[in-house]
Formats: sequence, structure tokens, C-alpha cells
Amino acid sequence: MADQYDVIVIGGGTAGLKIAMHAASSKLKTAMIDPGALGGTCLNTGCIPSKAMLQASHLFHQTNNLEEFGITATAKFDFKKVLARAQGMVDYGQKSIEMSIRNPNLTTIREPAEFINDTTVKAGDKELTAKTIIISTGSKNFIPPIKGLDNTDYITNENILQTKKFPKKVVCIGGGYIAMEYATFFNELGAQVTVLERLPTILSLIDEDVSSTLHKAYEEEGMIIKTGINIIEVSNKTITFNDLADKNSKQETINADAIVVATGRIPNIEGLQLEKAGIKLNDKKGIKVNEQFQTTNKNVYAIGDVIGDALFAHAASREAHIIIDNIFNKASRKLNFDLIPWAVFTHPPIAGIGLSEKEAQKKKVNYRLFKANFARAAKTRIENESRGFMKILTDKAGKILGVTMMGLRADELIHEYVAVMNSTSPTIETIQNTIHVHPTIAEVAETLREKSR
Repeated sequence: MADQYDVIVIGGGTAGLKIAMHAASSKLKTAMIDPGALGGTCLNTGCIPSKAMLQASHLFHQTNNLEEFGITATAKFDFKKVLARAQGMVDYGQKSIEMSIRNPNLTTIREPAEFINDTTVKAGDKELTAKTIIISTGSKNFIPPIKGLDNTDYITNENILQTKKFPKKVVCIGGGYIAMEYATFFNELGAQVTVLERLPTILSLIDEDVSSTLHKAYEEEGMIIKTGINIIEVSNKTITFNDLADKNSKQETINADAIVVATGRIPNIEGLQLEKAGIKLNDKKGIKVNEQFQTTNKNVYAIGDVIGDALFAHAASREAHIIIDNIFNKASRKLNFDLIPWAVFTHPPIAGIGLSEKEAQKKKVNYRLFKANFARAAKTRIENESRGFMKILTDKAGKILGVTMMGLRADELIHEYVAVMNSTSPTIETIQNTIHVHPTIAEVAETLREKSR
């Protein structure tokens, strides 16, 4: 006989934890199933440790480049301590989770889960059944099928904190946001970094004028970035590659002390046996859901990375709030995916929300374009970091369709535009009528001007 629960949550990451703890606090008999470390990718191998690492590399880089301020300083770093501090952030989060899940209504099972039928799940040697099941198993690394890679020691977000020695020569396979953040980290600490990207540009989902600006800035700082690359083989830290567009082009090799593989993430549905529960997939190979996050099985819901949309911890967290309302409070809320902001923690950072110019052109949207250079804000020159620009797309009436920016503290500045786009007055005029403190980075908005395109 299967053990009966009110709620079963498969996955103990950002969203799964939130839902399981809410259900248990509401005195519902709840089971949370996850074989891995609770807190998911974000806490354990993603957002938290990587940003702790980047904070260290930023400070190191900044300290060694203070001449413009009339300051002479030389910094040194202890690589083991840099990683240990990042691990400490993870450990702190783990301790917080351990405290929070101490609820008599919550049973935590540390085994892989698989469906037996539409209401029953097996975890280890236990069978559990519930009328409400939530899948929040997140995403996992996509490892490309490169010859020899399986027989090579390489770094991913999952093992980077176990790196024993600082590598002086690093090759990053991939040019997406995760790869470029790790490339930033090693580059700022003084490694010779080479990025090998299969697509024509790094950060290919972002507008090309933004990615090309970062590309140029990083090359000026000594990073080697090669795009349109076909990696033929990896053998004992030696990568052989040529031009993707011409398979007969001359082969090149590069040697590395460390290889970082960051070629994207895919929904984590491995082993779930979804077909036994009548759960179908979408065209992104994630779990298909409706606007209320209900799957093709009316008893089962899915949220977060596993659905294949907006693979961000902050999106999963908001989806958890929505599903809590929909399931437990009988609401009918849905999420506007167009209003989920994002950020890439490069140097300078890149951030955005809504429609990009690339998407607008693809969809043949008739838009107005407003731009401003970060250098126009005096505070960027004061801080000696004036690279980058902002652009805002609006419709004919001035309603903001999307914002993209690259520049000092863009990851924080974006929230002004997030708030405006979520308000009852989501227009460019609202931004232009806002008084910004002088001198601040946010003051760049004062210099927005409409551009022809």
C-alpha cells in the first residue's frame, strides 16, 4: 500500500522548498522528494557560489587598477580561500534550510522519484500517493557530445568549488551567460582565458550590439574569444577545433590547465517516468503546462526550470507563489513571462526585461528606440567605469516593450524599469518624468533620446 499524503513535491530547490514548507505550515501532510542537496542549483552550484566568486575577482581586479584614482595598491589572492568563502555561503544556506524544514507535517525523502501512475510516486523503496503533486526538479547541464570529453577532467558549475589549484590557462567551452561569468572570474584573477563558442556570437540570446560591445571590451582586456567554432576533439586538456562554417578548414589546437564546460542547461526530467502519469512534454523538452502550471495530468503541476521557460531562480520563486495561490487558495493566477527580468554578471553586468530589439525585429514589431550611453552619467566617470549603454523599446504610444542595458550596476538599475513596466503607467514618459539623484548611475535615464533605426 502506498503512503497517503495531501501534497507531494518532487524537487527541493528554490520553488519546491517554498511550496513544501507552505503546505506543511498549513497542516497538510506533505512529502518532499529530492536525492540531491536541498536548495537546488541556485544555492549549491549556481547563483550563490558563482556570485561570491565574482565578488572576489571584481575586488581583486579593481584593487590592481586604482592608478586612475591616485592610489597605488597591489592585491594578492588565495584561490583556496576564495572558493572556501563561496562554499561558506552555500553552507550557510544549507543550515538555514535544515532549520526551516523541521516541521512535523513535512517528510523529506532523499531518493530519486519516479511515477508509477497518475497519482502515485516511487522514491527508493517507498510508494507515495497524493491528489496534488508538484514537479520542481529544475534543470541540468547539457554536456555536448565532443570526442574525448568524457575521458577528460573538466570543470562545470557542479564541481568548480573543488578546484585544487588556480589554473593559469583556462578554456571555456561555450559562450552563454554561465560560460561568460566563469570567463570573467578567471580573467579578472589573471588567468589567460579563451572562449570557444559554436554560435556566431557570445551571449547569442542578447542583442548583438550588446554582446559585441562586451566581446570587444574583453578582448581589450586580454581574453581570447573565438566564435563559429567546431570543437573536433578534447584530449588531456588539449582542444582541437576548426571553423564551423568550413569543415575542411585548418585545424587549430589549444592547451589548457583547466577546461570549463558551460554549454547550456536542459529541463531535468531524467528518471521521472512521466509517461506513466500521462504527462506530456513541450517543444523545449520541458514539461508541458497550462497558464496555471497544471500539466496534462490534472493532479500534477510543474514549475521552474523543468518547464523550459525562464530558467532563473527568481522566476521559479514567483511561480511558487502563484501555484500556492492557485492550488491552496483556489485562485487562478498566471505569470506574465514577458515581465521577468534577467541579468548576466559580467563586467560590466548586462540586464534586461521584456522584448529585445532582436526579438522585435524577428516578430516584425513596429517600435520606437530610445538610447543612452552610460558615459553621459557623471557618476560612471567618477567611478572610472563608463562603458556600456541602455536602450528602451516602446510602441508608438510610448508604452515600454522592453529594456536592455549593459553598464555599471545594470543588474540593480534594471529594477526601476521592472517596476515601471509592472505599473499602471508603463511608459517612457514615466521614466523621463522621474527625477534621479545627481550624481548617480541611475541618472543615465535622464539622457535617453529617441534614435532613428
